[in-house]
Amino acid sequence: MTIIKQLEKNFKVRRGVSSSITIEENNAIAFTEKQMEEVVQHYIDEATKEELQNLHFEISSKSPNYDVYKKCFQVNHFENSGEKIVVFKDIHSIEDVENEFDLKLIEEVGEAEFQSIWHETLKGSVELKEPMLFEQFVSVLQKEMGERWKEYCLTITVNEKTIGIIIPYIERGTLEEGKLMYFGIVPSMRGKGYEATLFEKAMFVLKEIGATYYIGNADVENKWMKDVFEKTNCRQLSSTERYTKTITQG
Repeated sequence: MTIIKQLEKNFKVRRGVSSSITIEENNAIAFTEKQMEEVVQHYIDEATKEELQNLHFEISSKSPNYDVYKKCFQVNHFENSGEKIVVFKDIHSIEDVENEFDLKLIEEVGEAEFQSIWHETLKGSVELKEPMLFEQFVSVLQKEMGERWKEYCLTITVNEKTIGIIIPYIERGTLEEGKLMYFGIVPSMRGKGYEATLFEKAMFVLKEIGATYYIGNADVENKWMKDVFEKTNCRQLSSTERYTKTITQG
């Protein structure tokens, strides 16, 4: 096994829309400056070969490589493009919430209706950094969840009024780490008290599919999502910084 292959095991690669790729540190293992330069250059080469527009690295404020990263990013002309908080919630013993939510899969509402609701939930979002088509969103779901991605996509209604969409799933490579690929509420239903209750419902769904804890994140500018985390007693673990390098002009 080559040195770069050994180093690659310490990172998660997340493919976003067709024009970008995000690299996240997977293990808190210290690297030398030379090793870090090899890793960063490897992903620059990969992104260039694939003709991607952007390469992103997300690094934790608690990473033992924090200073090494920043020096390497400066040398390779990456720019700081945002910051997120990372939160944790123990859901091992969470109970279902009493509510009138009606959860339906894509097969029950139809893909066209699901797509329409998804577009509505995007309005006013501070999380969306790049324009995204529904086909690109589906591609991301397939890469993260496989061909059974539709089984995780749920629409939410109350008294036949559309509330939004949740997509709970188990993180790849783990057995118990719950994630929300998507948590969105349509603009007309925001600020009406559904946010925290729907989030708790999503946590219960995660428990039902085998998760014992939840790890989530939100942009520091996303007051709406940070408020949901606070109301549902999520605990902040750390923060991450995103560094971006433009590979090709779109």
